[in-house]
Amino acid sequence: MRHLRIRTYLLILVLVSALPFIAFSAVLVTRTAAIQTKSFGRDVVAVARALSLAIDSRIAVQQAALEVLGRSRALADGDLAVFSAELQDAAALLDSPMSLSRADGQQILNTARLPGAALPRRSQPEHVAQVVADGRAMVSGMTRDALDGRPQATVDVPVPGGGQAVRWVLAGTVQLASIEALLTPAAGLGWGHGGPGGHVPGPHP
Repeated sequence: MRHLRIRTYLLILVLVSALPFIAFSAVLVTRTAAIQTKSFGRDVVAVARALSLAIDSRIAVQQAALEVLGRSRALADGDLAVFSAELQDAAALLDSPMSLSRADGQQILNTARLPGAALPRRSQPEHVAQVVADGRAMVSGMTRDALDGRPQATVDVPVPGGGQAVRWVLAGTVQLASIEALLTPAAGLGWGHGGPGGHVPGPHP
């Protein structure tokens, strides 16, 4: 029953997260027709603002989903087999890889790896250490995926337990491929992958 409640809440988050992308698409369609006019500059600003809203919304939903997972009864009880299923569900719903690490950065679960596979420590140990020290969620700057070069940001959420201020760190990768796909019709604006001039807008602090 608890598993179903988590899935239902995550489904609601997914539906809410789609709204800014719908708004962004509408702005992009209406502005594309005017890109050859004198309002070019204003159109670029309007589309950039809509894109920023979409990115911020995706990050906010990712953080909210991780916080929901952090309250999982299975995780609190140390039942990692059940929690692994919940994590896989959330990753599939949000189309975003997720992981569970110890406070020292050692990954315990990672939805991007096969079950039972040996997992390395997190690639940004200083990021994990900061989350553990502060005891609050943290969003990385926008980076490029090492494999395919696509823009992404990492959201880390601390999870207390076992008498520790922070026992676990849940992480989710916000991959912005869907936003890049929306940018394709704006080729006339001179945008390549990642926005005007190839710049990838970062999340607001």
